[in-house]
Amino acid sequence: MSFQKITPPPYVQEMIGGTNGNHYLDLIGNLTSYPIPEIPLPAVQQNNLLLDIGVGWGRWMVAAAEKGYVPVGIDIKLESCEAALTVLKDLGHTGYTVVADLQAIPFQDNVFEQVWSFSVIQHTHRRRALNCLKEIHRILQPNQSCKLEFPLKHGFWNKRVIANRTDKNEENDFDSWCVRYYDLKELESWCNTIFGNFNFSNHCYFGIGILPLDLYYVKWYYKPIVATSLLLNATSKIVSPLKYVSDSVYIEAKKQASNGANSATTLLTTEWKKDVLQKDWNNLAIVPLLKCPVSGSKLVYDADQNRIIATESGLYYPVKNNIPVLLETEKQIL
Repeated sequence: MSFQKITPPPYVQEMIGGTNGNHYLDLIGNLTSYPIPEIPLPAVQQNNLLLDIGVGWGRWMVAAAEKGYVPVGIDIKLESCEAALTVLKDLGHTGYTVVADLQAIPFQDNVFEQVWSFSVIQHTHRRRALNCLKEIHRILQPNQSCKLEFPLKHGFWNKRVIANRTDKNEENDFDSWCVRYYDLKELESWCNTIFGNFNFSNHCYFGIGILPLDLYYVKWYYKPIVATSLLLNATSKIVSPLKYVSDSVYIEAKKQASNGANSATTLLTTEWKKDVLQKDWNNLAIVPLLKCPVSGSKLVYDADQNRIIATESGLYYPVKNNIPVLLETEKQIL
């Protein structure tokens, strides 16, 4: 966690109110520092590439940078990618963002040493979520893992939320961004099918986004809820059945080693890090690791017309505020 006294700009404070939970709504406009959590991942020394799926305003990218990762973020919203780069700069870190769809992640195979997502995949339809897991497996380097947060339908608090829903079929609407609640067996089945392994740990109770740093930020009337959630987290490590009624859990899965462990893309990633991290940061330096989300072909940056070109397929995508916008809906034909 970090508490640097840098007041977030108004538009980021609005985003914080949307991403951090209802207990932050009355803090909008009153925050005097960025609420940066500690990411529950081990610190690294090798500048490992981490992908954050759904950057929001960049809190987890900063958290990853604080532990030695090179954070790369994707989000379907340009303003989120822009905000993340602003927050990273404000707090003295560098990273990269790309506008992209989580079910068509525009990176080549075997690029990332870690994939992370918090309170994002749960907002998309199950079919898209399953496609996202397949994409995560593809872009991970062999022997590397992902850690993803999901809400459980049998969670202590979530049962009440589900029971009070007015639209019982909301989760089945492909275009809805409502929260989907999962059964652990469903998540385990997905991970075992795609990765061949599965593990989980509890995240919180009495909600799906409560974090330890909330004790520092939220108003006094929310602190007992946060404290109780943290106490139950600690107790679940001793009384393990408690984690099965968590409202939110982290699931983990590891990509198994294969004959492609030394693939060309993995080697490209290594060389990219050697070259890029020794030079001045530029968000478009990420382009060599990208691929066309439609054709799968490699991409190059056309500086003359400020666009990203898939030369093999004859498609191109816009660049807005130095950020590649790699959505199928944005593609154009050369």
